[in-house]
Amino acid sequence: MEFKLNEMSRLSVANEARTSIDSSSGKGITVSLQVADINHTRTELIEGGVTATPIKEVWGAKAFYVHDPEGNRLEFLSGRARA
Repeated sequence: MEFKLNEMSRLSVANEARTSIDSSSGKGITVSLQVADINHTRTELIEGGVTATPIKEVWGAKAFYVHDPEGNRLEFLSGRARA
């Protein structure tokens, strides 16, 4: 299930067994944020001390992920993801 929070972010709640990307040990929620420049956003987060996954293509968009200590995942997307 996905909820649109605003024009740039969404909250996804899903059964991990039915998703294409594993969550953090099956815990937490995923918040998706669309950004204009995926490379710049990732670099800024890393320079700020945040551990980020490599950028990869997901559903036609470029994406990377970060996790908080509670298992929640922030998904950063750039480009147009397929619905």
